[in-house]
Amino acid sequence: MVKAIDFAVRTGAGGAQRGSVAGDSQGNFIQVGSGDSVSLNLSQASVVAYEQHGGDLLIKLSDGRSIVLSNYFNEQPGDVNHLYLSSEGEITEVIVHEGQDGVLAANYGPVSGWDKWSPLDEMRFTQADSIADVAMVSNEPAGMAPFVPGLLGGLGGLGAIAAGAGAIAVIGAVGGGGGGGGGGGGGGGGGGTPDTTPPAVTITEGTRSVNHVENGADYVNGVVIGGTSEPGAAISVLVNGHTQTTTVGSDGHWTVTFPTTQVDPGEYEIPVVVRATDAAGNSTTLNDALVVDTIPNPINFDAVTGDDRVNFVENATGLVVNGTSIAGATLQVTLNGVTNTVVVGTDGHWTTTYPVGTLPAGEYTQTITATSTDNHGNVSTSSHTFAVDTQTSVAFTGTPGGDGTVNAAEAAAGVVLNGTAQAGSSVSVVWNGTTLTTVANSSGVWTVTYPAGAVTAGTYTSTATATATDSFGNTATATQVVHVDTETAVTVNNGQSGGDDVISGSEAAAGVALTGTAEPGATVVVTLEGVSHTVTAGSNGTWIATFSTSEIRQGTYDSVVSVTSTDLAGNTASTTHNLHVDTQTSVAVNPGQAGGDDMVNSAEASSGLTLTGTAEAGAQVTVTFEGVTRTVTAGANGTWTANYTSSEVRGGTYDSTVQVSSVDSVGNTATTSHLLHVDTQIAVAIPAGQAGGDDAISGAEKAAGVALTGTADAGATVVVTMGGVSHTVTATSAGTWSVNFAASEVRAGTYDTVVSVTATDAAGNSATATHSVHVDTETNVAINVGQAGGDDIISGAEEAVGVALTGTAEAGATVVVTMDGVSHTVTATSGGTWTANFSSSEIRSGTYTATATAVATDALGNTATSSHTVNVDTEVVPFDRATLSTGSDNILNAAEATSGLTVTGHVEAGSTVMIRFGSGAQHAANVAADGSWSFTIPAGEIPAGENSVTLTAVATDHVGNVSTLTEQVAVDTIVRNFTHAEVIAGDDILNAAERAAGLTLTGTSEPFSTLVLHLANGSEVTTSVGANGLWSATFPASSLPTGEGTTTVTVTATDHAGNTASYTDSFQYDTVMPSDPWITNDAGTGNLISGVASAVSPDALTYHAVAATGAAIDLHTTAQFDAGVDVNGTNVPSHWAFFTNPVADGSYLVINDTDAAGNEQSTLYLRSTTGVTVDLGREGLQGFDFGTIDLTSSHATLTLTEAQINNLTGADQQMTIRGAGDDQVNIAGAVAGGHQMVNGESYTLYTLGSSGASVLVDDDIVVNTSTGV
Repeated sequence: MVKAIDFAVRTGAGGAQRGSVAGDSQGNFIQVGSGDSVSLNLSQASVVAYEQHGGDLLIKLSDGRSIVLSNYFNEQPGDVNHLYLSSEGEITEVIVHEGQDGVLAANYGPVSGWDKWSPLDEMRFTQADSIADVAMVSNEPAGMAPFVPGLLGGLGGLGAIAAGAGAIAVIGAVGGGGGGGGGGGGGGGGGGTPDTTPPAVTITEGTRSVNHVENGADYVNGVVIGGTSEPGAAISVLVNGHTQTTTVGSDGHWTVTFPTTQVDPGEYEIPVVVRATDAAGNSTTLNDALVVDTIPNPINFDAVTGDDRVNFVENATGLVVNGTSIAGATLQVTLNGVTNTVVVGTDGHWTTTYPVGTLPAGEYTQTITATSTDNHGNVSTSSHTFAVDTQTSVAFTGTPGGDGTVNAAEAAAGVVLNGTAQAGSSVSVVWNGTTLTTVANSSGVWTVTYPAGAVTAGTYTSTATATATDSFGNTATATQVVHVDTETAVTVNNGQSGGDDVISGSEAAAGVALTGTAEPGATVVVTLEGVSHTVTAGSNGTWIATFSTSEIRQGTYDSVVSVTSTDLAGNTASTTHNLHVDTQTSVAVNPGQAGGDDMVNSAEASSGLTLTGTAEAGAQVTVTFEGVTRTVTAGANGTWTANYTSSEVRGGTYDSTVQVSSVDSVGNTATTSHLLHVDTQIAVAIPAGQAGGDDAISGAEKAAGVALTGTADAGATVVVTMGGVSHTVTATSAGTWSVNFAASEVRAGTYDTVVSVTATDAAGNSATATHSVHVDTETNVAINVGQAGGDDIISGAEEAVGVALTGTAEAGATVVVTMDGVSHTVTATSGGTWTANFSSSEIRSGTYTATATAVATDALGNTATSSHTVNVDTEVVPFDRATLSTGSDNILNAAEATSGLTVTGHVEAGSTVMIRFGSGAQHAANVAADGSWSFTIPAGEIPAGENSVTLTAVATDHVGNVSTLTEQVAVDTIVRNFTHAEVIAGDDILNAAERAAGLTLTGTSEPFSTLVLHLANGSEVTTSVGANGLWSATFPASSLPTGEGTTTVTVTATDHAGNTASYTDSFQYDTVMPSDPWITNDAGTGNLISGVASAVSPDALTYHAVAATGAAIDLHTTAQFDAGVDVNGTNVPSHWAFFTNPVADGSYLVINDTDAAGNEQSTLYLRSTTGVTVDLGREGLQGFDFGTIDLTSSHATLTLTEAQINNLTGADQQMTIRGAGDDQVNIAGAVAGGHQMVNGESYTLYTLGSSGASVLVDDDIVVNTSTGV
């Protein structure tokens, strides 16, 4: 088990902590802050080296461990970090610095001795150094300085390693005596001559002095160092912080082996220290170096042929292999059984060439190997693998077009050529002068497609060539024959069907043969009127297709013969031929004779009758009507016309049938007939007494619509027109008609109008009648523009006195005037004017638009309506206050008031706003075009203190309406009743006891305010003021300064409105305890003490007796003076005090030293001529802070516990016990530490428990630490 190393750290602020490091399951680093001091429980002999790693200090120890002081070198400007080594009560400062030539070195310096108030006392360790190397240091002969590896700095250059960035340096100088000195006198009894001759020692293997380099082969079995020395001598060898020991054999040889875990592999040198110690304790030290080189030459290969892929061409020209290694190294490079030797160039590159034939043809993976041995025998081997591929292939597969011939359709669709090649090869295909490129897929298949434009039309034979190139660059070629046939033709002979390309009726009856030519053997499809025949062209290229009578459609028409030919290669050709078919004739009478309705009316009959129709062009047509026959010839367009005079058309109403027959040029005949209706008679009338019987349309009749009536032929269409408006009706079977004109169809006004009635019967006969009607339907009304003072706006003032609306109407008319739901009825004057008065109560207040409506009715009952828009604006809307710059609490505090009070709001656009704050001046606010307004009341118009001030805003809009807003604004610009205690800590001095209890400050302020108290050292506390206005805040002891000085406290109060007030007060602090009184003499008889002398103190001394009952009694003195007292031959200036009443037997005397700040330190003094057991449990002792218990004048037994020390001492938890050899102190479980001198006498420091309690006991006193006491 590895014992941990104790350490202490004292911060720049005076705080201290202790701990341990580098023990089992512990870390090995200590965090160091700027300005810290670190002490390690070590001696100089335990330190091997100091190293700087960035900002860290690494301390290497003789037992192989190391300690890291993290951030030791990261000091802030003005701060200095300190390192101490301490053991057995002694403490030494270590000053690490950069020596000559960049070497890190250290100097050791002594520090002051024991002092109760020395800051180094917390850094001092009384325990011995637990890890000093016994073999290397502790067994030195008397009078010799301890052996420290750091002392080797000047021997052979091995004592220090040059320090570069983060480099290591062992110590160049260590405190301590110089080696030498007499030896120590031989063993006991018999006398004789002492042996003072150091043993001879040599190194014969394993180090630089014997030209040995530790290579890789040596290293794997451990590092062996050997030599010779005096038989039986003890040998210790130190390498890399590790020590191996052995004993020299009888043959004078010795050897040690360091395992690989203690020596790192690599290329470097490290110091070797060999020490031989003979039986008499004489020793000899040798310094050497261990040279390590376990790293063989590196061997690297460049990619062979640049890509590690050798193709046919590259293999056929010989193979060059390149790489890198250590300049000057020799390599044996072997390829396929052929070995070349090559020396690496000065640039670290090497190259070698293998002849053609070294590698066989084919596809495979090849490995090349290189081997090298460096100067120290390290062997390295490296292999490199590359690919060889010197062959490839290509071939065509399949038949172009599927049959070896490419026809026109296949050429048009693109010609596909297929083949095979090595997977991934690039294939280039050349055909008909066009080159296409593709890549063989993973199955080795490739395909290219030649588009239609790349295939030459015609009939011919060609060759396609494919060339494949694989990924290694190897190539192969193949060819394929391709036949092309993309041509064919077909025709239809001219002069079909008897030589005139016309199929007559007789030809159709006998069947029709169609003929033509095509490529011999071609298949020909002939289609006529949807009927197809398939034939084959003969060897002479002719073809014939016959259509039967049933396959030829009867009639007269043109037809197209379609012919398609497909040759043996699959090429097709098509053509067409026109034929005419005529197998019939016809005749017809056009429908819709006599004006299009097959009805002959009076007008048509009077102008003669024309009958028309159609027949075959040139045909003779016979037409008969009412016994009269006409013969005509059909024109070239196949139409005919027959005319009848008016005398040949019999008047009346009857039906007549027209008979028609036709004979064409070839004798074909056709007959038809057509029915005509003859009607040449009609009548119409409109009687008098229309529109209510008086032929006059009034306003009411117009409003209800006007009905007009009359007579006409039954079924006749009657069109009635009045005022430009027409209605069409049909006469009933009784011969009557009636039409209705809507009110909107009768033009209003006073005028005469003519009603026109036209009747038309089914035959188209028409008759017209007219009749006069009188119309009178109108009146008028209007509301004048510019009501309510001429601006059509009713303001608040106008509303208050009522408003008169005016207008015009027909004289005598009754006018109903309505506005906002209120109506008044008035009569238009003879001048055609009217007035309607609306009272104030009838006008609704607000801002809105009202529509005024006037309805006039004249004497005849005619009415008219007019409306007019009137704006009502009797208020200022909107008008509001939006924001105040009082913050979220709506209270204007002092900070806010310094910028004035900003008020914002919204008002009706175009208005003015006047602002007044309290009794201040009235100000015009800034009003924007959108109605937003703002104004900042000057700071000078805002009253200081706590007030409620009236804010008034008056708005006037563009029509003169006025609105006022008022509100109370809370103003609070002070922190009320802010006071504080004038004296801090009772006397403006903070002593140690007051600091320990915490510093409480009090005062008054505005209720519920928040106070922040800030000390100059940055400590801060916050408190709240109660409802009674009182506040109290306490700084804990940890936040208060220590030592002696003056500081300040700043108190800042913030009330609920955000106002602040502050003050700063200063006070002194003195937490340095006075020295405990040193009793130099006493006066008295027996166990009674009548006076006492103590070393002169600058402070006030008081004297107290603590009785056995625990009562503490203040002692009064009869005389006090200063005089020297001899103490062990030294005159000590002392202060004598003689008591009015001697201290009673059994009472304890307490001398208390109180300094100006009130810090107290006490000494407990006992005087006894017999024996006494000190009772530290007396109740009266608890009120004192004891630094010393003086037993020098008593034969006393004192038992101390950790709890009693903590209870009776101050923060330092340390007590001094003075006494003599007749006194005994029992401290169960205490651990003895270092020694100190106090007032010329030797003391031992004991530590007790885990709280840090310690006791300094006079070495004359008998101390018992046994737990059995």
